[in-house]
This record gives sequence, C-alpha cells and structure tokens, in this order.
Amino acid sequence: MYMIGVLQLLRDMEASSLAVALHTSADEGELTANALAALRFIADRSGLSYARRVADRLAEVVPEPHLPAVQAMAQELVTRPAAA
Repeated sequence: MYMIGVLQLLRDMEASSLAVALHTSADEGELTANALAALRFIADRSGLSYARRVADRLAEVVPEPHLPAVQAMAQELVTRPAAA
C-alpha cells in the first residue's frame, strides 16, 4: 500500500498503471516483479535518494524468498549514478 500511495502522489498515467498492477498482483512473485518495476519508475521520476528510501521500506515487508531481488535493486540504486 505504501508504494501505491507513492505512485499516486506522482500523478502520472504510467504511475497509475503501476499502482493498479501492484494492487491486482495475483501472487508474491508477480507482486515483487510489479514492485520492482514501480521502484525503477520512482527512481526515474523522483530521484535516487527517494527511491532508495522506498527500497528500504520494501525490503522490510517483502516475503523472504523475494528479498534477494529487492536487495539487488536497492544495490543498483546505490551504485547508479545520479542524473545530472
């Protein structure tokens, strides 16, 4: 729900689509894949610093089998150069 709220704040058609995909995910795997797509979108639209905070929150609640994927994305956000 946290990520859905973040996406709604962006007020963008793609953000809305990602929020719907998160909300309607059929299982943990699909939910994780949609959350990672949303996280990439948040990084692109809101900046890396904000996306890193969202990634930290996601890592706190994601089911343990999917934690490595979230941790990998969080690491990508740490090492990604900031946009100029």
